[in-house]
Amino acid sequence: MTQEQVEHVARAFYEAEFPGPWDDARGAIQERFRDLARTAIVILNRQIAQCRRSVPKASAVSYSREIAWDRGGTGWSMVRFRPGSV
Repeated sequence: MTQEQVEHVARAFYEAEFPGPWDDARGAIQERFRDLARTAIVILNRQIAQCRRSVPKASAVSYSREIAWDRGGTGWSMVRFRPGSV
C-alpha cells in the first residue's frame, strides 16, 4: 500500500463522518483516520486474496463469448460458441 492510497482512504473516511474539510482537521484526528485507512486496506487486500484463492480455475473446456457477424444481416452481436463448433 502506498502513502497516497492511505491518504485517499483516510480523507474519504473523514469526509463521510465530518462536514468540515480534511485540511482543517487536527493532526491527531488525521493520523487516527490514516490508521483506520491502513487497517481497511489490509483487510480489503486479505479479502481479495481469499476470493482469488477460492475461485476455481477455468476448465480447459469452457464456453467463450466472442463478437461475430450475424449472418442474418442484423449486424454485430455477441454469440456464444461451444468449443469445437467453429
